[in-house]
Amino acid sequence: FQGLNLWRQLPRRPSHHLVMDSAWVLRSPHLDGTHLVVRSLSGAHETNARLVSWAASDVGGPEVVDATLLPADIRAISWDDHDLAAPLRFATCSAGGMHIIDLNYRMHPRRVRAFYKSEFDGELGTGVAWAKGGSSIVLSRGSAVLSVDAETGARQWNFQKYSTERKHSTDVKHSADAKNAPSVASLAMLDANTVVAGWASPRVGDAQESGSICLLDLRVPHGQQQTIGSGPIGVNGLCRSALEPYLLASHTGAPSVGGSSEAAAAAKSEIFIWDVRRFGRPLPGAQAIVPVSSRDEHRSPLTLGSLQRSGGLQWSPTKRDTLLALVADGHGGCVRECRMWQSYADNKAGGEQLRWLGEVNAMCCRSGASSTHDGGGLAAEGAHDIVAAGWGHSSQPGMVLGLRTCGQFVLFEQRVPKMVAWSPGGGGLVGRPWP
Repeated sequence: FQGLNLWRQLPRRPSHHLVMDSAWVLRSPHLDGTHLVVRSLSGAHETNARLVSWAASDVGGPEVVDATLLPADIRAISWDDHDLAAPLRFATCSAGGMHIIDLNYRMHPRRVRAFYKSEFDGELGTGVAWAKGGSSIVLSRGSAVLSVDAETGARQWNFQKYSTERKHSTDVKHSADAKNAPSVASLAMLDANTVVAGWASPRVGDAQESGSICLLDLRVPHGQQQTIGSGPIGVNGLCRSALEPYLLASHTGAPSVGGSSEAAAAAKSEIFIWDVRRFGRPLPGAQAIVPVSSRDEHRSPLTLGSLQRSGGLQWSPTKRDTLLALVADGHGGCVRECRMWQSYADNKAGGEQLRWLGEVNAMCCRSGASSTHDGGGLAAEGAHDIVAAGWGHSSQPGMVLGLRTCGQFVLFEQRVPKMVAWSPGGGGLVGRPWP
């Protein structure tokens, strides 16, 4: 495949019609230096994917090694990180069902190995993940979290947090209740048998976001939930740290579509950190269910522009307590890195309470990267906006691969201030402590 030319073969439309609907930069769990870049455009009837290879030492930068069209309307995608025999296998969700994609499978023009149409009413939701060593796939539909067999698509497990089952076809009240029921906003795997899912309550206008986050055990029929947070919390973008598997992150979302344009333009996201060890276990210091605080003296919430709902928050695979934040507001997209640390403060009851402090920094754009790697030439509004980004591998610590709306790749590097330096007089080291 001619990776750079394939995208140019798509029908040309006026730039205002080619608006980015969703995009991902996925880091391979098997192949060092390999990423999958996926994007979907309104006005086009396909989803476009490129397999990209790059290393921090490469002078030429990222290289497209494969390109293909995927099924349309992909809403969620997950790389199979269990099966070494199928290193390029993915699960994707669209409105009509779930696809198993294998980039090594050339018998299908979209590399589709299997398609499973859901037996439930309604459209598939915002999350998909591999579970049980790659034998199962977890996904969401409405307010339900499901598990299906990866080989046959048969349902294995179902958790319905809020009942929306219709008892009578003319039950108008039930129809309204189902419409107003909380729905799954995001999900992730905590381990091979434990799902963490966030439910968002419907919002009216500029009302404050609220919801709940629960842990679900796939080994228990119909699920066994443990609530780790509820109320005015962030339930979007749930992700787990690979270096500290007990840490989860989530963020608040943007105002609803029915909100005012002024509120949408000024939308801010707050970040929440969840230590699952502190729920149901006797660890010192209760975790305060509050967003990450800034380092100012007032400890006000750390706010960012509106984070993208797909991949807007990612834990660093090489540096502890570090998040990648992809901000997408009304003025364009940009990449930020958030460094965090724990702080204990006295609460009103006289005990200690754990809180998280954070610091946000802009990531440094690597010189020349954004102008030399043309990723497809599709014209769109805001050609310099970053619409997707993902961390590099351990061989590229602190590096991020980004995608612009015009299809260009751009490399970012984490700004790391010097914490230790040689003493001016020699013979010793001077360290700068964390605030």
